[in-house]
Amino acid sequence: MIFKKQSFFSFYEIKAVARVKKIDIIENKMIHELQLINLAANSVITSPLATAGEYFLLRTCQRLLLLSFSPLEISAQDKQKFALMEMYSGVDAYRFLLEIICGLRSQLLGECEIVGQFRKAFQQFLQLKHKNPRLIWVLEKLLKDSKEVRHHHLNNVSQLSYASITRLLLKKHVRHQAVFIMGSGSLACDLIKCLKKRYQIHLTARSEVRALELCREYSLIHIPWDRPHSFLQFPVIINTIGAENTLLFDQQFFSKWKSGVFSEKIFIDLGAPSVIVTAYGKEEGIFRLQDIFEEGNQLSEMKQEKLLTAKMAIEQLGQKRALFCFQSRYSS
Repeated sequence: MIFKKQSFFSFYEIKAVARVKKIDIIENKMIHELQLINLAANSVITSPLATAGEYFLLRTCQRLLLLSFSPLEISAQDKQKFALMEMYSGVDAYRFLLEIICGLRSQLLGECEIVGQFRKAFQQFLQLKHKNPRLIWVLEKLLKDSKEVRHHHLNNVSQLSYASITRLLLKKHVRHQAVFIMGSGSLACDLIKCLKKRYQIHLTARSEVRALELCREYSLIHIPWDRPHSFLQFPVIINTIGAENTLLFDQQFFSKWKSGVFSEKIFIDLGAPSVIVTAYGKEEGIFRLQDIFEEGNQLSEMKQEKLLTAKMAIEQLGQKRALFCFQSRYSS
């Protein structure tokens, strides 16, 4: 749960606000022609789709979305493989995607990482040689409306992010000051900003140029990408790299890493799709995205209980003070 300061809105209430929000363009005919398919994150489409520029694709750690102005023909073979398949059209398609960009359908409700993922997918769409200008218009409006919703209804909301939950996990499980971060994207930058005051950060990334830029900007220690054996020395590893059909860390790596000098070790995999394969789990110090979601839910529930308790205490104190003033006035 996420709560707005000085009010006690639940996410269901915020979600309702987003759903009934008046969007200027909804009455436009274009919106009513929208088609959206929501698939599970690990879905792989083998059947041919329309020309690339005729549909917008957004893949996150939780879902795969296809947005178009014409029905996307998916073969019966592909449909049978999909664990989750939902279809939306018109205004419902627009609202569903807007809720996703606002973080209202994320497992970490209200998280902001989805905005960066949407912007990146939008930039990739704009780089296509032939793209539907109507889709560009809709995507621009989605960005504008998501900014408005966040400003008016989610501004100054205390929220849990991947970076903040990672920081809590480190504080809870290890006492080492050296942290090794893999990746140079927006999530890696969030982690750097969140952890740099408390930890000595080492960084590696597939893009050496970008990694060196970040090291100079934040005074980090650079570890060359082409020296994977040096990764074993770190008791704390945070991976932000995700890729299809790519394996960066296998069981052999983790067996060697576990047998190292330090007794307290933690490996946090925030990449999607995941690039690790191991039988180890939380008990052995290996945390995956699902573990992060569960940790966030537990923290949100604890926070909700504390806020509700505080609200009840304030109400009781107010009644007590009002009664005290009433008795004092009429007893004198």
